[in-house]
Amino acid sequence: NLTRQDLVDYINSHYKAPRMVLAAAGGVNHEELVGLAKSHFGGVSFEYEADAVPVLSPCRFTGSEIRMRDDGLPLAHIAIAVEGAGVSSPDVVPLMVANAVIGSYDLTYGGGKHLSSRLARLAVEENLCHSFQAFHSAYSDTSLLGIHFVSDKHHIDDMMHWTQNAWMNLCTTVTESDVARAQNTLKASLIGQLNGTTPICDDIGRHILNYGRRIPLAEWNARIDKLLTMRSVSVCFCLALLLPWCVQSQMSRPSLAQLDEDTQRDILAVDILNRNGVLNSLLRSEHHLVLRQARAPRPASRVPKRAQQGSRFALSLDVPTSILSVLIDLAKNQDMRTKAAANAELMARIGKRK
Repeated sequence: NLTRQDLVDYINSHYKAPRMVLAAAGGVNHEELVGLAKSHFGGVSFEYEADAVPVLSPCRFTGSEIRMRDDGLPLAHIAIAVEGAGVSSPDVVPLMVANAVIGSYDLTYGGGKHLSSRLARLAVEENLCHSFQAFHSAYSDTSLLGIHFVSDKHHIDDMMHWTQNAWMNLCTTVTESDVARAQNTLKASLIGQLNGTTPICDDIGRHILNYGRRIPLAEWNARIDKLLTMRSVSVCFCLALLLPWCVQSQMSRPSLAQLDEDTQRDILAVDILNRNGVLNSLLRSEHHLVLRQARAPRPASRVPKRAQQGSRFALSLDVPTSILSVLIDLAKNQDMRTKAAANAELMARIGKRK
């Protein structure tokens, strides 16, 4: 139902001088460009309705799932993402390095199982997908951090499992060498994106709108080199994964309901950092002790009555169906060993009484 007037009204409302950038690159005479800009764009209005640049309300990430099924297509295109940091956040660089650790893959790549990305090697060895790409779509106040992959219908579950596993590895097992490789990969990628006058113009325009100036490559390299250890990547990525979940799960707390939204998010972020079994295990050298304490069995008085009545098996929905039977067998064997030990102890007690 769109009409020409709808488009004209939209342009007149939003295409104002404060939100536009004219960029040029290559063999351009600066004075001539300025003269052309004055003659062609000098009449662009600086004024908005109510004499103010329209400011959108802060963006709030909401998890969701969208599925569009078409059995006529030979391949499935799947993307998963979480909320990331805005373009001006200091966490942008660690998240970019984290994405470089995950890397990308395509069937046309050479190298096969010798690729540097662990997920890429798995994709080759297990024939998991045709391609995948880690992405970070950044905006002024938020971003989407995710992975997109293309797979056939027989490997969707397995690829989804290993994709999520790659994210969790960023929080737990990434090494210093992984970070160093990712830093070099990111630097090379930033240079490769400026291969030509058109991408350079795009880079200039985005930087002026986002930062108010163009950030040179030397400054980007300095920011990347400043990321000295893997812990910056791990902590930043854990926050990206956990903050939306914590906000969603605890927003109903009565003590938070009376506060404004920004204060709620700050309190919940601090709450995440105080969780011993989540982030402290990454920040403290004694994280193994923390994990052992977390795994210690609870006293019988603290175990729900329903759980005391019999054994139950809990399986994550992202576990590939090909290994479900193995996990169930392991759980059953463990349960049988526990029951056998309990029976042996009971028989020993009966024997002593006799």
